[in-house]
Amino acid sequence: MTVRECFRKTEELLRDGAGDALHEAGYIMTELFEKDRSWLFAHGTDPVDDEMAEKAFDAARRRLLGEPLQYIFRRADFFGCSLYVDERVLIPRQDTEIMAKEAEAFAEERKARGLNTRALDLCTGSGALALALSRSCRSVTASDISPDALAVAEMNLKNSGACCELVQSDLFDALKGRVFDLIVSNPPYIPAREIEELEPEVKDHEPRLALDGGADGMDLVRRIIAGLKEHLAPEGLAIIEIGNGQAEAVCRMAEAEGFSARTMSDFSGEQRFVKIYRD
Repeated sequence: MTVRECFRKTEELLRDGAGDALHEAGYIMTELFEKDRSWLFAHGTDPVDDEMAEKAFDAARRRLLGEPLQYIFRRADFFGCSLYVDERVLIPRQDTEIMAKEAEAFAEERKARGLNTRALDLCTGSGALALALSRSCRSVTASDISPDALAVAEMNLKNSGACCELVQSDLFDALKGRVFDLIVSNPPYIPAREIEELEPEVKDHEPRLALDGGADGMDLVRRIIAGLKEHLAPEGLAIIEIGNGQAEAVCRMAEAEGFSARTMSDFSGEQRFVKIYRD
């Protein structure tokens, strides 16, 4: 069997699924061969041994059952980094890179004024945001309530060489008296009743603890905003990722606590983030 034939067979297996069979076949082949798509097409007549071909077909069959490709290959890309991911953590989304870029710009602006930035990533999960923050912040603390998630974050941070403090904490509970210039969080924000309506690859595979935001999806967001008075420094910034339709309510919460707030959209135009400023 050649590379081209293996690709075509993988694509055929995926045609009964809900995704883009051509795109997903390309994903599987590039991951397995550790080559880009141009290499696959340029080497279409190269032979593929039976073991490698079976790995491609097995990945396709697992994908047909709804398993995310990132979990199948234990890898996800985020903000230019390759991360280890498995069912203990959410798969980092491309939209969340918008928050990472905004946080980085804030830290770089402070650096230009001779100011260091103490950063906190609440609900760190895989450590994706903490890793992004480590590029521009003097100190980064990453916390999560889940010890399983922290184990994944620790692996990713060590693999990258980033120096971050990891803390097991239910939001700010284990961070009493700590103050940060920059706080980012991608907390659970899906209303509990809507979880069963999510795509099977999300509801059946990603950790419910990282999805379920309570009755209206904003249980943790409320607690984060309430904790900012103690933990966000003067002239500090907090950025929170939120669910569809939550932006207006979250801005009102922040303003009621004496902060100023504005929203940012994701790549599809949804109001996905709230930036909260402390004067």
